[in-house]
Amino acid sequence: MFFTSPYFAPGTLIEMALCNAATRGVEVRLLVPHIGDPRVAGWATRAAYEPLLVAGARVYEYRSRKLHAKAAVIDGEWAMIGSANVDHLSLFVNQELVLIARDRSLAEALRIQHEQDLQNAELVTLSQWRLRGWGERSLEMLGKGARWLL
Repeated sequence: MFFTSPYFAPGTLIEMALCNAATRGVEVRLLVPHIGDPRVAGWATRAAYEPLLVAGARVYEYRSRKLHAKAAVIDGEWAMIGSANVDHLSLFVNQELVLIARDRSLAEALRIQHEQDLQNAELVTLSQWRLRGWGERSLEMLGKGARWLL
């Protein structure tokens, strides 16, 4: 399960589903920007890391340039691409356009692009993540609180 999203602020159900999948041994990879735009969106994204990392998911922060892709590959045969982010507004408020297709060739093309994008990203490890300072943790709490507004 590979996700690329510039805004990743999942609600409880999505977070639980991803954590459960990772715990079952499903390869869950998330590619998000290193710095959010706006910054509060980045704080909200970073607030979601720890449960995913504990469950065994891999989180990568894209560092090359602005990340705008919104795509997912599930089980190597389902592909999702469109305008929706993984956040409250995209899922429940905004009028988004998303293609979800059971198409192995599209899924493979998106997987290859995801792999290429990972070359310009840095893996966030749980041990590294737990060493971050209280300033960062405080900003993440603000971002988590703002998830419903993003």
